[in-house]
Amino acid sequence: MEAVEPGFPAGDDIDFIDARHGLNEYGVWKAAIAQLLISLFPHQFLPEIIGFNMHYEAMALETLKVSKELKELGYDPYYFVLHISIDNADSGHTAIALETAMEYLELIQKRDGDAAAKHTWRRIQAGYILSKGLPTAPICPKFKTFNTVLPTEREKFPRNSLEAEVIRIFKAKAPVSQKIHCNSRVKFGGRTITEWLIPNGLESQQHQIQFLDALSNAEPWIFKGDSDKSRLMKELSWQGRMFGSFTQSEVHAVKQWIDSLGGTGFVSDPIYYWSFINEPELPSNKVFKSLDIRVHHPVFSQLPANNILAQLLPSTHLPRAPRIETTAPANWEKFFPLWFTHPCLLEHFICIPAQTTTPMVCFIIRLLRAQSGFGPEDSMVAGMDEVRRKESVGLVELGLEMVKLSGFMEPTCLKDVLETWKSDFGLLMLHLCQRPIENTGLLLGLAMAFVDLHDAVALSATLLSSDGRRLLHDIAKRERENLDLCLRELESTPPRFLDFCRGYHLGRTEIDTSFAIL
Repeated sequence: MEAVEPGFPAGDDIDFIDARHGLNEYGVWKAAIAQLLISLFPHQFLPEIIGFNMHYEAMALETLKVSKELKELGYDPYYFVLHISIDNADSGHTAIALETAMEYLELIQKRDGDAAAKHTWRRIQAGYILSKGLPTAPICPKFKTFNTVLPTEREKFPRNSLEAEVIRIFKAKAPVSQKIHCNSRVKFGGRTITEWLIPNGLESQQHQIQFLDALSNAEPWIFKGDSDKSRLMKELSWQGRMFGSFTQSEVHAVKQWIDSLGGTGFVSDPIYYWSFINEPELPSNKVFKSLDIRVHHPVFSQLPANNILAQLLPSTHLPRAPRIETTAPANWEKFFPLWFTHPCLLEHFICIPAQTTTPMVCFIIRLLRAQSGFGPEDSMVAGMDEVRRKESVGLVELGLEMVKLSGFMEPTCLKDVLETWKSDFGLLMLHLCQRPIENTGLLLGLAMAFVDLHDAVALSATLLSSDGRRLLHDIAKRERENLDLCLRELESTPPRFLDFCRGYHLGRTEIDTSFAIL
């Protein structure tokens, strides 16, 4: 980007989307928004995300083309050359994406049965289709092709409410428009307007299909996805020759239909998705009303961090609390909910891709990899080695080991944990982590407090097996290294540094109460 446009704003800078930069390729923004939306709701759309990723990580002809064409234009093509290598289908991102999909389907089949696995596969396919249908690069206008996908004989027509309304409008206009267009030499689809609007012609479904197909491809009268540019809309508007022949609602319907055509020829309608996965349509407002923060994410609440910080003791430097002593028996009712909820603290930093380009979030990603049981970072690409690695134990797995060693029944999910062991502080952490940008310092401080806990548990001879203690020691070491790097970044921003100190203090106070001696 720096080579193409020196001084261009970074991707996570709000100035990046300023209109003066001329970033007005509709399809690219549409693709970006789709990726953001699907990534923000991983609980609801995990199968679709897996399917989307399967297509997105696959080798694309465009990548091969641009790696050659950029070089011809004098630009460094290494970014794209690199992706040709790291996306390979044997050990690269393509292979990982496929393996993830297969493992997920096997898990669903084992847990919920064949019917559930078949349904999940349809949802994975829906995500794959979404990625495939999104334009991810600008297309030179002279190379744009619009091939409308016509419905088959077995497919329902009209395919959506917009098509139905446009057909209704033109059917109603046809009888009263006779002889009005006789002098018009305009043709689309090989016919004049009068020939298209013959009496009773639009009563035939085949004629309706042909009419919509021809009209949607009749440039300059209609530019798919761009009603403002379409001449038909200009003629229907003030000072146009057809102004007043369509009502306000009819003009609006035609405008919506043109915009829905986009650049692919597919009409966008949620009914396609629900029909494809064979589920009844579920309104968003109904979904949001039933969300449980112990199960779903994101779940937003009116819980500003300032209300929490106001309850803390003032602190202007990083507190150096004494080491946590685990010689006393743990208070399991406090310990387990803290252990299983605290890995959530930093997870939401990676939900917005543009935010992951900053140094601090890169440190957070490395920390999350450690917490999830991934191996240490190396200068070489791990690829499928990460998938095939047998020793993949993270904080959750270590928590389950402690539950088992303590004689309790293993929980199957976070909701089980918080129903067995109630924890207001655990719920507080779940709420705070939903807003990672607002609560950056506080969340990092809390995370540092839990690294102290990891060190203490790794030294305890009673809470984990020797292998578990060794693994936890390695995790804690990597966590602390990356949190120290985050802290250096925060020191240049006093308010966030203060939040870090307060978050650390808050976390240590709660952690210390989980051992009886303290």
